[in-house]
Amino acid sequence: MIWLCTAVPQREPYVDYLRRHIPDLRTIYDRGAGPWTSWMHAWTTEPDEARVILQDDLCLRVGAAHTIERTISEHPESVIQFFDRYIEQPPEPGISVQRPKTWGGHLCYYLPPGLGKHIGAAAVRWRMDRAWRGFDDDVVRRYLQIHKLTYLAVSPSVVQHQPGPSVLGLRPPDRLARRFDSPELDGYPSPNSMLRFIS
Repeated sequence: MIWLCTAVPQREPYVDYLRRHIPDLRTIYDRGAGPWTSWMHAWTTEPDEARVILQDDLCLRVGAAHTIERTISEHPESVIQFFDRYIEQPPEPGISVQRPKTWGGHLCYYLPPGLGKHIGAAAVRWRMDRAWRGFDDDVVRRYLQIHKLTYLAVSPSVVQHQPGPSVLGLRPPDRLARRFDSPELDGYPSPNSMLRFIS
């Protein structure tokens, strides 16, 4: 399994924070080619490997890497969402099965072996349709819906979104987890901003 982080250079302090807690993390930087290049790289690097994909604008829960690894070891063939913002029912502690239409928020998620390359191939086809526009989470949601795949959601959320504007624009600034506690503040660049958003 590989750990990947899509990032922009101006968030290097947050990438350093993630590496502090996830030593095997590899970073895919958007250095001007645009987010689609980063997303495609995240889906298709080492195409047959399972992968955890994170964004750079998040705060981890204490013990996040252990929680992620344990959950994956119990459900290695499932798609797993570790950010509970968009799940269908009010979150209770534990793991719930979710319908694909609720998929959203790509702060931290897991794809089983080989699935990333299929999502990447689908994204290439869909982008050729000029009538279709979407972000990375829209691609995965559409793939899950077409293939009638459910996914697992973990609550409390294992990650929390960093408050503030999206570098992609057109997205609300406070896209926050519904349930989040015990933030890992060791090395976090702006701890005071996160303490306000513990649910």
